[in-house]
Amino acid sequence: MKTKLLSNLEQEIMNVIWHMEPCSLKEIHAELHKAHSIAYTTVATLVQRLVIKGLVVKKDTNSFQRYSSKMSKEVYT
Repeated sequence: MKTKLLSNLEQEIMNVIWHMEPCSLKEIHAELHKAHSIAYTTVATLVQRLVIKGLVVKKDTNSFQRYSSKMSKEVYT
């Protein structure tokens, strides 16, 4: 499988997802906001890009979305 190149923020989001999965956008944003002043909409856009790249899967559960990685961190690296 060809490795997808990630920006620094995309990599940080993946690290949060691997650590907390399954998680919501709100949880991802809260974790990133500890280290960065980052807008919720920016996190939402970057997570959507990770879904499009095929690294993250979105599951709708009880009227909100949860995000999980499609592969483990070990497999990705």
